[in-house]
Amino acid sequence: MDINLIKQYINSSLPNDKESLIQYYGQLKQILNALSDKEQQQLLNNNGKISEQQQLSIENNYKVIGSIEEKMKSIEHLFNNLDVSDSNNNNSTSPVFISLDNQNTVNNNNNNNNNNNNNNNNNNNNNNNSLAPTVILDNNDNKKTAEIILPDHHNNTPQQQPEQQVQQQQVQQQQQVQQQQQQPEQQQQHLTEEQIQKQQQSQASIQQAIANMGEKKRSSSRHSGPPEIPPEEIKFDVKTDLLGGGAYGKVYKATCRGKKVAVKVPKKQTLSESELKSFKNEVEIMKQIFHPNVVLCLGACTKPGKVMIVSELMQTDLEKLIHSSEVEPPPLYERMKMCLDAALGINWLHGICNIIHRDLKLANLMISKDKTVKIGDFGFSQVIKTGTTLSDQKGPKGTALYMAPEVMMKHEFNEKADVYSFGLILYEMATCEELFPEYSEIDPFYDAICNKKLRPPIPDSFPKSLKTLIQKCWDHDPNKRPSFNEVTQRMNEVLTDTAISGLDAAMFWKYNFIKPESESVPWNEFVYKLSSVVNLPTQVLSPLAQLFVSQSYEEEIGGVVTMERFDLMNKWFGNFFNSKYGPAILYEMIELLKKRWFHFDISRDISEKRLRGRPENTFLLRLSANDPIKTPFTISKTKGSKPTHKRVSREDVQINEIKQFPMGYKFTVPLDGNELVFGSITQMVEELHRIGNLSIPCPITEIKVPYLTD
Repeated sequence: MDINLIKQYINSSLPNDKESLIQYYGQLKQILNALSDKEQQQLLNNNGKISEQQQLSIENNYKVIGSIEEKMKSIEHLFNNLDVSDSNNNNSTSPVFISLDNQNTVNNNNNNNNNNNNNNNNNNNNNNNSLAPTVILDNNDNKKTAEIILPDHHNNTPQQQPEQQVQQQQVQQQQQVQQQQQQPEQQQQHLTEEQIQKQQQSQASIQQAIANMGEKKRSSSRHSGPPEIPPEEIKFDVKTDLLGGGAYGKVYKATCRGKKVAVKVPKKQTLSESELKSFKNEVEIMKQIFHPNVVLCLGACTKPGKVMIVSELMQTDLEKLIHSSEVEPPPLYERMKMCLDAALGINWLHGICNIIHRDLKLANLMISKDKTVKIGDFGFSQVIKTGTTLSDQKGPKGTALYMAPEVMMKHEFNEKADVYSFGLILYEMATCEELFPEYSEIDPFYDAICNKKLRPPIPDSFPKSLKTLIQKCWDHDPNKRPSFNEVTQRMNEVLTDTAISGLDAAMFWKYNFIKPESESVPWNEFVYKLSSVVNLPTQVLSPLAQLFVSQSYEEEIGGVVTMERFDLMNKWFGNFFNSKYGPAILYEMIELLKKRWFHFDISRDISEKRLRGRPENTFLLRLSANDPIKTPFTISKTKGSKPTHKRVSREDVQINEIKQFPMGYKFTVPLDGNELVFGSITQMVEELHRIGNLSIPCPITEIKVPYLTD
């Protein structure tokens, strides 16, 4: 298990709804059990003798275990408080949430008061610790509810408690809560201010999550995982609601309890014992996963003839998006962001859940309405212990085009089989071409992949980081393929190289800002780095936020600079981050911002609307998106009562021309059959205004003028 990934999960903010918080708690419990088993096994394997490096690893793991336990107990404690309050208000006669932490509190008090019985009490503590709270779900009254409960300490079968015993238990429960509330006050006397502040922040975040849950009816049913959904509650039309299908069955758009969902209906509805086991295995795997890049399982129906899996509804999948004959695929950068989404989801499956997907392909990478990519279809997925391998005795499972050679050859395999599939996905997403179109038969394809080690040709135009990652992922030797943790890190470099076209600009960004999820950087951090490179004060550069800060981030404090915006700025203005030419370019940019005639990067259509009805030669200057490197600026003006547009070209200058053109560029504009050359944009506009070619700067407002064609 990836300890760094686990730490990120523990430190992540809590979900805002009750169902997600319950799943989060269950995931913490699974991680805790896995880490504990790992440490015990390591000690057994070494007969209690461990190296210094192993000792450090174990100590690190124990710290993580402690963090998990602390977070779980905080959640249990707050659930307990919530339900004691509910029971007081509703005269409830059965406690719903029983915190394990409460039981430990009582035992610890007994230990302090009865020194002669230390051994017995310690044994009781150990027994209590082994009985972790259980997550249960229920569907009574058409409402899905969730609870955290403790296993019965005395009986193996549930039974009704006498009313007197229930009341006594409620009194004990309230006393335990009071003891818990008093304990932190005593403990805080021994904590530093920083520790107290962190504790208060943690409690506040959990309280906020609890507050967002709303009031839901609770039940004492003992079901686990996604709820069993009655088939009559899943409503869809087999003729009009079909989303897709394959050998396994079909997927429909449906409605369940008022929510739009996707429902997977296996082709075979009368399942044998082994088939039912396989179906339940898929549901069991899906219910363990809670991650923004994995499709969420909402429930299942296992009634014979009505077998279905219900999950969140997605908009489309990558196969339809990339290979559609009707719509152009998104830009390369957007496609690589989608690949990063997929990598993050698979990294979670491998690192936290120990799940191998086994059928990664574009059709199984779903896209939500907000363009987030999520992993779907766990029909062939398997849980695998860290460091072990699997093999297909009855033949390989998955899709042949994406299948790793070791799987195809029925050799032992592990999670690196998914890495191979991702390499082909990455290639397909980058080229938008179908894989291996020259093969239609399995035998020649098998020979090409397994024996000849054939892979698709990678275009020379690909960034080096992308080429290297693809080649590493589809390496014939599984041991040479990277882990998905490494894949996600390398994808950040790929994103930089695909978002920023200029080599110097990409190097500047990588050196100063590249880090996990570094698609943007706060403006304050960006301007500080830029200031140190060009040796200009940040106060001088601060007006440039109007150009650099992305429009969609205006509400954030200070704003952010995205890689895409940084790339555009580099194309429009050149290497403004260069220590030699940068200061001159940046001063020119600051001067432009002072001019009334500079209208930023508005479109041609908007510029014409602003010029309509204006006097002759009213003008504006705008940044051009058509060819921002060769013709970065456009002069739009009125001529004969109609808008006209004239592009301004830019080209590099020779070394002996630097004194005349200090920005390292010269700008050319056509006029009356001639080409006028200038050292800056402001100089060009001033000269054109002097000779009468341009007159009044255009305001940013529009005049509503009716046209005959309107």
